Amino acid sequence: MDTAENEVTGRILVVDDEDGLASAIEDLLSESFDWVETANNGQDALDKHKKEPFNVILSDLRMPILDGLDFLRQLRSFDIETPFIILTAYGDQEATISALKLGAFDFLNKPFAPHVLVNRVQEALNYSLAIKQAKKDIQNFTETVQMEQYISPRVKHAAQKLLAMQNIRVIFSNTNTKKINK
Repeated sequence: MDTAENEVTGRILVVDDEDGLASAIEDLLSESFDWVETANNGQDALDKHKKEPFNVILSDLRMPILDGLDFLRQLRSFDIETPFIILTAYGDQEATISALKLGAFDFLNKPFAPHVLVNRVQEALNYSLAIKQAKKDIQNFTETVQMEQYISPRVKHAAQKLLAMQNIRVIFSNTNTKKINK
């Protein structure tokens, strides 16, 4: 897959306490994505995300101040949608299970091939943008339906549920395809 042809705009945050690695990942991702920032720890990353949300977050597992799992746990307390990819050299089964239970989108063991990282970030970004589009579609549909004075409330409610279910199916089918292809 040529990432230059599939470039999608989005905000990506790389969180790692090793400045050299964070910088290298930032440089790599900047070749394919418009906006890439770094943070040195989970607390700094949380502050940045609260100020201006990111579309995808990549985080090291073991960091001082706030490690990857605690960062993910705190993030999920107010944001359940942003795809979160854990990057670690200490990938054990327990950490993987914990991360997935907390809602991690993906889990990559270091070292990883650059193209694998770019592809995983692209998948996460596509997922993030699909969720945002689904929300916009539901909002637009809801506003349109509410303007229709002659449609009964029962029909409006059924139409809203149908659209929401269709959008959810698209999102989950994209996620399941990703997991099957791994």
